[in-house]
Amino acid sequence: MKIGICEWTMPISGPYVCKFAKELGYDGIQLFGGDYEKRFPISRKVTQDAYLEMAAEHGIEFASIAVRVTDYFSMFAPEGSEEHHIVRMGITKAVDAAAAMDVSLVMIPNFVKSQVRSAEDFRRLVQELSWACDYAADAGVVIAEENFMTVADTERLFDAVGRVNLRLYFDLQNYYLNAGMHTPDLIEPLLPYIVQVHAKDGKNKDLSGAPLGEGDVHLLDSVSELRRLGYSGWMVNENYYDVPPLVGEEDDPVAALKKDIATLRRVCTAD
Repeated sequence: MKIGICEWTMPISGPYVCKFAKELGYDGIQLFGGDYEKRFPISRKVTQDAYLEMAAEHGIEFASIAVRVTDYFSMFAPEGSEEHHIVRMGITKAVDAAAAMDVSLVMIPNFVKSQVRSAEDFRRLVQELSWACDYAADAGVVIAEENFMTVADTERLFDAVGRVNLRLYFDLQNYYLNAGMHTPDLIEPLLPYIVQVHAKDGKNKDLSGAPLGEGDVHLLDSVSELRRLGYSGWMVNENYYDVPPLVGEEDDPVAALKKDIATLRRVCTAD
């Protein structure tokens, strides 16, 4: 597996993360698509050129781009509303940036404001993902949808959308954190849909509250199961190093970052 890290979880942001991530031992970065309030900076050529220059200089790949605007604005807002416009803007800007930067994957999470809570939400999710996949297909980009649905509901979603460029972004904590599911049991039935994986850990249902492998989400068992089944895609660290507890008592998360990359190297590549 290639090992990456999410840009938005690091103590710094912007193109310099390429140098920082490489020095820590990462192969790549999942880029942040940006905030609506700043009009999605990754969509600007000057920003793209800066990232590409730093990535080339330091030997870093871009695993994907994340559209996190869906955490703060609902994908299910009424068509024609400002909120619906903002969500679609975030998706189109990320897809356009991915095409310009030769990044093959855009991730759309379904949590917080875009969490499915009703049959109508599910219907709208199918509608919006179908639109996103069609838009991305013209650019040669894959849409990766992240959720904590059951296996049955995930299968139903993919059947309903019916687009070949829709895949699943699988997170090793979210299923346990949000729904109490035993993550290792989900991997085999969902493997045909999985395109990339987030690694994060926590204790007592805390989001990213523990070093990788030291929490209660059975992360090491999940990685073992992925390896047993032959998964060889990106493993992207999403532990949060810009907030407690991983930021550290001295507000210096470098030790925690180094510890977690060592863990990922060991468990993802061990014979």
